[in-house]
Amino acid sequence: MVRPVAARVKALLNEFIGVLRSGVWILEGEESAGKEPLKMFFAGSEAQKSHLSELAFGGTCREQNIGKLYFLKILYLLFTNRSRCNIAIIEGSRLHRYLYKHSGDFFMPIWIKSEVSIPLEAVSKSCKSDLARIRRCNLSYEIAKEAARVDDFYHSIYRPAVNRSHGESAIEIDYETMMRMLNQGKCVLLLIMKEGITISGVLIILSATPRLWAAGVVDDGHSYQKECGAYGAIYHFASEYLSEQGYPAMHLGMSRSFLNDGILQFKNKWNHRVMGYDSSGFVLKILRASEGADDFLINNPFACLEDEKLYSMVFLQRDAEYSDKSYQRLRKRYFLAGFSGLSVFRQGTQAGDFSKVV
Repeated sequence: MVRPVAARVKALLNEFIGVLRSGVWILEGEESAGKEPLKMFFAGSEAQKSHLSELAFGGTCREQNIGKLYFLKILYLLFTNRSRCNIAIIEGSRLHRYLYKHSGDFFMPIWIKSEVSIPLEAVSKSCKSDLARIRRCNLSYEIAKEAARVDDFYHSIYRPAVNRSHGESAIEIDYETMMRMLNQGKCVLLLIMKEGITISGVLIILSATPRLWAAGVVDDGHSYQKECGAYGAIYHFASEYLSEQGYPAMHLGMSRSFLNDGILQFKNKWNHRVMGYDSSGFVLKILRASEGADDFLINNPFACLEDEKLYSMVFLQRDAEYSDKSYQRLRKRYFLAGFSGLSVFRQGTQAGDFSKVV
């Protein structure tokens, strides 16, 4: 009995030590929108490094791989900043937040969760446009539970779509997990059909609030998204199917907490509500003020966690118009139902000098 307990303690200790060790890179180039020089210190996974590289530099930057370092060494590098980095982003859990976040830093969850009441109501112009394309293309849906059809969906639709959209930053749901959930009766596959041909689909996890889990659109030379609104059709028909099964709401899955993220903005048109966030996140630190660091903040508004509540953080250029009308525009785009507030900052005359407007 002692040996299994000792082995478990040892395994937990090794896991804890592993958490305290992160891959470290220095990324350097021109900030993608403002074209000002920017140097970023990043500690975390390669997938998230690739995503931040795309976000900050448009995927074009110089990378220096420092290797895997323990947290004390990372803290030393951040404190001395001999590489003269402008910003640092550290990926991790609540433990990393405790170790790395100090006064003036930000902590943003990597993923936020949202749900929407169903059946969906087409209240926005974009929603109505989606519905018009769905009707014009005479789309329909089928529900599949056979392993062979899920296997085909995974290999011919889901994986290609995820890698096409996200490249090196893609985080795939693995095949074994997907098939295990299917075999346990915990999910169903909803396929969008056009004249008998599958053009998109989504796996739905069945629970008290069903979750849209793994989605994709076929890419075989046809522009099904542009022509038929294939992604919008996923939400529309999932809502129709699940409401017919008696569900009052559906979970829209995870979205990145950078508020200009395309998937998050796509979901915004359905009047979804944020219902929580993932425990993993980014600590964002300004190490050395610069116009490039300012541009990164201005061009990438984000959801920030303060006192376990989510707030929208928006940064404006020094010459940006600000009025009650412009505030309402910002609120419409960046404040999500379920958030606790919207904070707006305006750039001052000097780099790094932001004053809070509201």
